[in-house]
Amino acid sequence: MFIDKKLAIKRKRRISEANLFLTGIMGGAIGVWFSMYANRHKTLKNKFKFGIPFLVILNSGLYIYINFFIF
Repeated sequence: MFIDKKLAIKRKRRISEANLFLTGIMGGAIGVWFSMYANRHKTLKNKFKFGIPFLVILNSGLYIYINFFIF
């Protein structure tokens, strides 16, 4: 989010929204969520406002499942 925000300010080629969501899906949802609000970037877009917190819950559930039920 920080890098995308800086690229947006400079009007350069940006990071795609799909790649930002992919980062969240692959376990970085908490970091994306924190960075989204720390940098005030994409906080008004509904798919980020609701999608990233959903991924945080999904990542947390998957983490709990793997740690307590598989190992």
